[in-house]
Amino acid sequence: MKHILPGILLAAAASLATTAAPVLAEETVKIPAPTQTIDLPAHRYPMARQDFDDFRGAYELSNGQTLYLTHNGIAMYAEIDRQGAHRIVAASPDSFVALDRQLKMRIDLKQDGTVGGELTMVVPRKQLAGTEAAPQQDVIVYAFR
Repeated sequence: MKHILPGILLAAAASLATTAAPVLAEETVKIPAPTQTIDLPAHRYPMARQDFDDFRGAYELSNGQTLYLTHNGIAMYAEIDRQGAHRIVAASPDSFVALDRQLKMRIDLKQDGTVGGELTMVVPRKQLAGTEAAPQQDVIVYAFR
């Protein structure tokens, strides 16, 4: 009996070795994530300076940051928490897109003084440790509070 057990174990190990498919590192498949973008409007909405004055000011976002809308003469700007201004153009009577394609927003100014809408922002995607370069950006949407 002592000599039969090691023989059975060796035979089982040999059987497993011949039936198991080897896993090769070259069989790894890399699937790139789609890159998200913000597109400029095909046609800019011709917004007068006095119409933009209704939108000027500070807006609190659902993530706790603040969006600031300003202008200097004819150029309009959006800035989040004083991190650098983005020149914007009107896409419609209530929406704007940054010329650098980093921001877009729809702002619903309500009769009761409240604000609705959302801000879409391109942010760098964080790279995980031990992975190859991650796609460049994610697009995140925040609501106005």
